Amino acid sequence: MVCGPSPLLPITNEDKGAQRDPLFETSEAEAVRIAKELTFPANFIFSSATSAYQVEGGIVDTNWNRWEQQKRRKDGGETVKRGEGAGMACDMWNLFLGTDLQLIKQLGLGSFRFSVEWSRVEPSAGNYDEAALARYVDWCRELRANGIEPCVTLLHFTEPGWFVDLGGWEKRANTKYFIDFCCLVVDRLHPHCSMWCTLNEPVGCAVNGWLAGIHPPGQQGSLRTTCQVLFHTLLGHRDVSKHIRSKKPTGGFKNQWIMIANNIVWFESATRWNPFTRLLAFCINMLFNFCVTDLCTRGRLTCLLDVFFCLFGCRKDFRSLAGTVDTIGVNNYARVQLSMSCCGCLCPKKEPDPYGVRASKEEEGVSSGEQNVAAGCITGDPHNPRFEMSDMEWDLCPSSLGKALRAFWGRYTLPMLVTESGIADEGGIRQNDVAAGVKDSRRVRYLSGCLRAVHAAIADGVDVRGYTYWSLLDNFEWAEGYRPRFGLYRVNYENMTRSETGGLRLYREVIAKHRNQNAGPTAKTSQKDSATVQVDGVTSDDGTAVTDVEC
Repeated sequence: MVCGPSPLLPITNEDKGAQRDPLFETSEAEAVRIAKELTFPANFIFSSATSAYQVEGGIVDTNWNRWEQQKRRKDGGETVKRGEGAGMACDMWNLFLGTDLQLIKQLGLGSFRFSVEWSRVEPSAGNYDEAALARYVDWCRELRANGIEPCVTLLHFTEPGWFVDLGGWEKRANTKYFIDFCCLVVDRLHPHCSMWCTLNEPVGCAVNGWLAGIHPPGQQGSLRTTCQVLFHTLLGHRDVSKHIRSKKPTGGFKNQWIMIANNIVWFESATRWNPFTRLLAFCINMLFNFCVTDLCTRGRLTCLLDVFFCLFGCRKDFRSLAGTVDTIGVNNYARVQLSMSCCGCLCPKKEPDPYGVRASKEEEGVSSGEQNVAAGCITGDPHNPRFEMSDMEWDLCPSSLGKALRAFWGRYTLPMLVTESGIADEGGIRQNDVAAGVKDSRRVRYLSGCLRAVHAAIADGVDVRGYTYWSLLDNFEWAEGYRPRFGLYRVNYENMTRSETGGLRLYREVIAKHRNQNAGPTAKTSQKDSATVQVDGVTSDDGTAVTDVEC
């Protein structure tokens, strides 16, 4: 159990004052070699993920459409950088069955995580688009037919415009609309799906939208409303979880997998010797990283925090949340280092780059709200300027994933699934031209480090059931627009072609080795519907994996 400030993550000192995570190799070749030697449990699930608004295209009336059209936040900043909007995104809505499913098969994934877009299925309150819902059913059916288990996310940041007009998540009465939508989706999809994420990053959504003001609706400093929004989304999750659990699992699963994809930003002190920042990091981790899972497993918060909220009449609702997840979803991209100051700001300034390790000199990266919840206690850059960084200017620190997995296992002893883990790496290509190839060395090295972190956690007895790379495709990265390139496949947004990256090739080799080593009952390989697909001049032969998941 987590009961006090934990040891700081390891650091390796390099030449000229630079530093790195020991799991993040400086040599791409060495990173590839190490990753290929890793061995995972026979029923381990390799996966990748997308979300509807970021990849499907053609979504027209949501809170995010309106946020894009607003152009400016209350503080004068752009709602989305460069004034971009999701628009047609990657056109996955039209290309999934004909193109993207083949790419997923080639990669050899055992699962694919995607979200159902609420505004497509229910364009106005109580009116459902049967054709849109039928298409999601087809996606699940086809994935399963090809040995790939769908993992369906029911809410991934976007809500219909009509729901926003009714007051959205700020009003408890509105949770019924979300519950009705989810129950319909579950009824239709459950014959073809047994892995469910009810919510994606509920804490980050509430903090970014109502506290930091960098996502819709753009409120800043509204702590009370932030708590209300988070509370109401969890009440929606509670009732949806009950409905999912009432359905008989299919596809060889013994139980439904019900989870929330939690955004785990690991906070730690910038120095070992400062007891105040170490205590601060402990407190923020408790509030930001553990509060949702505490409620959804135990039905209570920690000590005095639980007493405080129960004084406001939350006790019955809190207790009713107990046991509403049976698997813990972990999204992890970064860790944040804290330093103490008498004054600070919600989104601290970026410091210069004295060690030459920043990912980009041309455009400032992001300081997202959830990474700055320390508000008046953070000074300067919340990241270590000595570290090599992603294009989002997040420290490349795969050890934070291992730290999160161990911390959650020690606290809850429930099975875990890494529901998101990835890196933005343009690979030296700013435009849509990829003729020279994508040189995404950072992605290769970071993916290798994350796989090593998961492997080490499993070796320590942590029950990690799978790893999901974010994202299958480059996509619309919310307030950052289209510049960040997270995809295993590089997308040309002019003609919607997909191209392989170095990260994809490494991931495919790791998965192929795993499948070849575990060709028994939990990792059977079927050659039916084998296909060869041309992807921007790169041809890969597919052998479809069929995985019987044991829970």
